[in-house]
Amino acid sequence: MKETNNSPLSEILREYKEAAERGEADAQYHLGFSYYLGTNLVNQNYDEAVKWLQRAAEQGHIAAMGVLGCCYEDGFGVNQDYSEAVKYYQKAAEQGDCDSQRNLGECYHFGHGVSQNYDKAMEWHRKAAEQSDEDAMLCLGNCYLDIQDYKKAMK
Repeated sequence: MKETNNSPLSEILREYKEAAERGEADAQYHLGFSYYLGTNLVNQNYDEAVKWLQRAAEQGHIAAMGVLGCCYEDGFGVNQDYSEAVKYYQKAAEQGDCDSQRNLGECYHFGHGVSQNYDKAMEWHRKAAEQSDEDAMLCLGNCYLDIQDYKKAMK
């Protein structure tokens, strides 16, 4: 923790931890995400991030699933495991999480944790792009470049 025990931030952290320990998925996600990023509340700590994100994901918290997928993809707080990343991205992407849709598209594009499949990559990038995700639009363009459909890539 970055703040002294008497600061307002310490009180916020205490309340988050209490709610997370009671099993509140939103609190578990926010606490885990704070550890993932490192914030004014806590220093970056991937082990703690995974612990809390996993608890929230087990309760179906969509954003937690997406961030947990990132942890597995990058090996933050866990052994790098593309198959596990895909598992979490898939669950969140199917529920409409834009970031997970884009990340799942990238896994299919490069064959990380799944067989490389440009059609599936474009399908997931398109779903994220339809939510105005500019990064997904660029990824979709890159897929079209890879299959040499230059008109669609330029679009």
